Amino acid sequence: MAITKTQKHRVTIALSLIFALSISPFISWAFINLAFIVSISDSDVAPGAFIEKSQGAIYVIIFLLIWRWAYTFIKKGMSSYN
Repeated sequence: MAITKTQKHRVTIALSLIFALSISPFISWAFINLAFIVSISDSDVAPGAFIEKSQGAIYVIIFLLIWRWAYTFIKKGMSSYN
């Protein structure tokens, strides 16, 4: 069974989410950008169409990055008071 381009994109987005949750936000943002560039250049769909189809995933990734950054910021702030 051949792997389709859509499955490759889903794997790329899933790996980006794993990086977003496990590494510092700035490094993971670079990985996410790289993953989207690779998946866009690998597809025969126009880049705008790919981004439009993946918009939900992009919003989830951005939300997770902001949440992780805020959590880290609050955690560091709270530990300075102890």
